Amino acid sequence: MQNGKGSKGRQDARYAAKNESLNQASSFSKQGEHIDQAPLPVVDPLSTYKPPFKNKEKNKARELDQAASKTGEDETKAPRPVYSIELIFSLQPQNKQRPPNMAELDFPHKKRGTHVNGFRRKQPLSERDKFNKHVGEIRVLLNKLSASNFEVIADKLLNDFSYTPSLLKELMKMIFCKSTGEHFYLDVYVRLCALLFKRFKDSENYEMNFKKLLVNKCQKQFF
Repeated sequence: MQNGKGSKGRQDARYAAKNESLNQASSFSKQGEHIDQAPLPVVDPLSTYKPPFKNKEKNKARELDQAASKTGEDETKAPRPVYSIELIFSLQPQNKQRPPNMAELDFPHKKRGTHVNGFRRKQPLSERDKFNKHVGEIRVLLNKLSASNFEVIADKLLNDFSYTPSLLKELMKMIFCKSTGEHFYLDVYVRLCALLFKRFKDSENYEMNFKKLLVNKCQKQFF
């Protein structure tokens, strides 16, 4: 009996909760109907409109005013002189010869005093510049070296340069790099090394002995 009374009480509580929710929903719907029936306020859309290019129009007007003021100032100035063609041609006989300093004025970005008869005088190369120039020329010759032109290139490499210890060392480094990286031309570089062994074989000066320089390089690289 007690269980029956408890279940009945629960059902009554559920029904009461459903009735309360239905009453709340009906009250909300009535309020919504009342709100929908109320008239909306009329708002003029142009009252809050701001033109987007208003500032630009002001700036343009300001620029026009400034330009007008400048033109007014220009009008007050004296007019520029106008030269006729006859006057210009009449000045030609007086200016046949070129001014002596015109050669310097042709190149104002360059230093004055380095021109001779309108041409730029070459400055003497420093020792470092000469060394870099010789290294570049040797590299070009080594790039051209092949079996077909071996005699010509080898003769230029042996006779066209005055070798110093530093230049001979650079030649050895370039030949070493090319012979280890370009295996297709290995026999050509071997022939060139044989000629250099015969040419530079100073037993007293180690830096002018090409064979010793090359052997040292190989020992440092591979051993």
